[in-house]
Amino acid sequence: MKIDFNKLAPCPGCNHIPEEYESDDFIYPSNREQTLWIANCTKGGGGGCGWSYLASSPEEALKGWNSRKEIK
Repeated sequence: MKIDFNKLAPCPGCNHIPEEYESDDFIYPSNREQTLWIANCTKGGGGGCGWSYLASSPEEALKGWNSRKEIK
């Protein structure tokens, strides 16, 4: 999946904007079957501020991140 980092919203938790070099740590599969994907804060590495969005596809995870929805 190609991410346009110029159109990426800041993290809802801490306002960090993931950089292109952080792409592998930003959106990745959450399970072996790749049926769940997570968009994760990357501030400072190690899980960032802890804010993340879980979805059924990388595209949906990116949409959730940009819409600033929180995991319930």
